[in-house]
Amino acid sequence: VVIFNCDGKFFLKNFIKWGSRLCVITTVIGIGILLLWVEGYKDIHINTLVYKVFPSLIDYPFFTMLLVVTGTMLDSFSFELPRLTIYSGVATSTGGLMLFLIPVMIAHYNLKKRKGVLYFILLILSIVVLAFSVARAAIIAVAAAFVIVTLLSQGKKTVFVFFSGIGAMIASGAASRLFEFVLNVRKSSTVGRMNLYEEALRILFEENPLFGVGVRMRDDFTMMAIGSHSLYIEIIFVAGCIGLFLFILFQFLVLQYWFA
Repeated sequence: VVIFNCDGKFFLKNFIKWGSRLCVITTVIGIGILLLWVEGYKDIHINTLVYKVFPSLIDYPFFTMLLVVTGTMLDSFSFELPRLTIYSGVATSTGGLMLFLIPVMIAHYNLKKRKGVLYFILLILSIVVLAFSVARAAIIAVAAAFVIVTLLSQGKKTVFVFFSGIGAMIASGAASRLFEFVLNVRKSSTVGRMNLYEEALRILFEENPLFGVGVRMRDDFTMMAIGSHSLYIEIIFVAGCIGLFLFILFQFLVLQYWFA
């Protein structure tokens, strides 16, 4: 309500300016953590201000990842790989944050018309930070957003060529193989998420598919909340088919207004 009723141009100008600065700060911190990891400092632990004020919170389940900044967490492929966590113990939150901040920084430098060497260095380093979050959805979303915005600015012929290429990939099976590769990059994570989705939908259709369960819940088989790791699964689990329909309608109206 406050944003809606304030001076839109003033708000947007400052929002983009400070979002860009936060992107730069986060990028510098992320690169610094990676350099420390290369030098052998692989176990960084910093207590947050909330932990110092309310240390007893550490005794409750699931609070560790919110109260202690770890910098990185390990993720094993065929080699040891650091995943950047930066502001929390959750690497996917870093991916989501950079997914949001990188376009804001690009917008800031475009509006200021200061796209020099420094801009491109910051852009590359911010993408490196995003990549080391190993948050697959965020990485794909940044790439997809760049492609879509480029297409919208190039005209109908480019759009036609792009979608023809996508159609060819689907028809040849290349798209399916690429999708399978992405899912198998971190197979254990994919399997765990699919189990969460399956359990959420099972409970939903047993309890109340129309209006949902009302809250997220935890079960013995997982430390994660049922319905987590997917916004759409979470919405349909908590608010049912009606809630999901209203949310998709909201998204559609926002996009319609944006295109207009």
